[in-house]
Amino acid sequence: MKIGILSRRGSLYSTARLRQAALDRGHEAVVVDYLRCYMNITSRRPKVLYAGKPLLFDANILVQQFIREAGGADIRAFVVGRRVVAAMKRQAAAGEFRSNLHRGGKAKQIKLTPEERKTAVKAAHTLGLQVAGVDMLRSAHGPLVIEVNASPGLEGIEKATGVDVAGTVIEFLERRVARRLPRETG
Repeated sequence: MKIGILSRRGSLYSTARLRQAALDRGHEAVVVDYLRCYMNITSRRPKVLYAGKPLLFDANILVQQFIREAGGADIRAFVVGRRVVAAMKRQAAAGEFRSNLHRGGKAKQIKLTPEERKTAVKAAHTLGLQVAGVDMLRSAHGPLVIEVNASPGLEGIEKATGVDVAGTVIEFLERRVARRLPRETG
């Protein structure tokens, strides 16, 4: 089987491991720099092209609108229960469009607008989540939800905001359990 591994560098640990596992099993594996790929989505049969040649014919492509005014930044709102307990703005590193902290993005505490707070809480509860990280973009049309994380990381948001998010989650759980326990009489 021919296997293409989309990655910026073949030397990255995960990329190298996947390539070696494919080779060990007798497959052909090539690392493809995804920044050198482009998509033709103008026909009924979208294609992914690499160096001017089709890389995939029956490609399943997800297209997301580019929000210029976001400027490479997004917002992470940490929702616990029915409120946002911490929020940070993540700014992408130079030359990167993703603002993930592990990709070199920088984070700082921000104050959300009432509309952003309402959107974050609604997004979490639409998915039935009591604890969630809701990622949004600021657009000319208001906040746009791009992802809802059911198991959001704590390190980045606690460092950026100084909020004890873990403690807040535990307090939330304590209150929920206390409401369900019968009261002692005596």
